[in-house]
Amino acid sequence: MILLKIKNEKVIGAYLDISPDYKPKENEVLVEKLPQISLKENEKVYLYYRNGKIEYKKESKIWNYQQQFIIKC
Repeated sequence: MILLKIKNEKVIGAYLDISPDYKPKENEVLVEKLPQISLKENEKVYLYYRNGKIEYKKESKIWNYQQQFIIKC
């Protein structure tokens, strides 16, 4: 089993090879597997645990100055 540490809905830690008998705390959840995620170069992924399911969000690692400038103006 895999133990996920959760803060709000965001996964902030994962521990492998946990006994299925372990009783998760309020901010923890036990899962059997994590999703297979393919990342391209300069991509990062955030994992979330929502409604009993693992979800993820991909983002670019490259900071786009022009895009940030437009958002701030």
